[in-house]
Amino acid sequence: MPVSKKVKRSKTPKAPASSNSGAGGKDPITGLYWEFYLDNPRKLVRFDSDKTYSSKELTDIYKAAGIPAPEGSQQTEFEFSNNYLVQTSKTDYDAFSTIERFVVSGDLKYTKGRFLSATFSSLAEEIIFIENGQVVGRNGFINTKPKGAKLSNANSFKEFQAIGNSTDFIQQASYDLNALDGKFFTGSVSDKQAVSNFGNSNFYPEGWWLNPFAPNLV
Repeated sequence: MPVSKKVKRSKTPKAPASSNSGAGGKDPITGLYWEFYLDNPRKLVRFDSDKTYSSKELTDIYKAAGIPAPEGSQQTEFEFSNNYLVQTSKTDYDAFSTIERFVVSGDLKYTKGRFLSATFSSLAEEIIFIENGQVVGRNGFINTKPKGAKLSNANSFKEFQAIGNSTDFIQQASYDLNALDGKFFTGSVSDKQAVSNFGNSNFYPEGWWLNPFAPNLV
């Protein structure tokens, strides 16, 4: 839903290292996952880091938790590290597709690989709209909160959403672009560039939507 300085890497958690280096040039931490409640407070859903979930897998996960399947045909992937939480999703509808990447930066804590709590410093998001194989629209934004926003219980997706929707975050840049003629409905070229430059362009390099589930962003 966010340009912030990279937070110093902490020493948690102790998870197996991967032999593949990420976009930042460092080996990513593997074996991490997030379990949380959606609408059903008695059934947890689980997403493992660096795994792309198919539409069928998502449907099965939500069905087991007693939750309606997501609209459209959707794929999603989460990636976690000590400093970032990244979700990339692609949803195909009858007439168009959306590709979305949501990035949270901050200090994330884990216990035996399980995402436990966090202090967030920024939120960023970019959404690409595709019709007939052509990009027809783009929008994105960057929000920061200098003092940080605390997620005390990662099991609560409602608490996570409340942080994302908080008006305490300061909006640094926001744009809505008609990609066909380059006209902005809101925002400016500089706002678009600010989003593209977020995270040293690891997260939103030009054309990132062509291979949205490329590995090791964090």
